[in-house]
Amino acid sequence: MYDAWLQGHIPKNWRKAAVLKIKNKITVAQLEVSIYSIDKAHLELLKQNIRKFNWDKNVTVRLMD
Repeated sequence: MYDAWLQGHIPKNWRKAAVLKIKNKITVAQLEVSIYSIDKAHLELLKQNIRKFNWDKNVTVRLMD
């Protein structure tokens, strides 16, 4: 999800899990992509899966607190 597309209107039940920073913008519209959990009960599991995923070397992952 690109945060700009939401124009500040993030649904109340959504929680940002991570932000991906893309170094070589080839197939994305913006340099940063956010990952949201739409179910608060699954937020920590989503973060664990993001942490374990084998990301491309051109992606920097920042998990949210």
